[in-house]
Amino acid sequence: MIEEKIKQLKIKPIDDDIYHKHLKPMQLRGIDISQWKYYKITNYGPMFFTDEYLSITPIEELMKSDSKLVGNKTIAERIDSIMFRIQLVLWKWKHKIIGNK
Repeated sequence: MIEEKIKQLKIKPIDDDIYHKHLKPMQLRGIDISQWKYYKITNYGPMFFTDEYLSITPIEELMKSDSKLVGNKTIAERIDSIMFRIQLVLWKWKHKIIGNK
C-alpha cells in the first residue's frame, strides 16, 4: 500500500545529497529527522515523509495536498509569484538602507 502511494506521489527515498543539503542543517539545530524516509521537492522546498504518515493518510488527501504544494500554476500565476517575491526583496532592501541612516 505504501509503495502505491510512493509511486503516485512520485516521492523518492532520502539520499546523501538531500541529507547533506537539507536534513543535516536541521539535525544540527536539534530537529529529530530519524523517522523521515522519503522526500519530494515542492514549490516551497523539500517535503519529508515517514512510513507512518504514508500508511495512515488516505491517498486522496495526499494527492490533494501534493497538488497544492507542487501546483499546476499557469505561466501568469508563476510570473505574479516571482514579481511579488522581487518586490518583497526590494522593499526589505530599501527599508534596511533607510533604517541604517
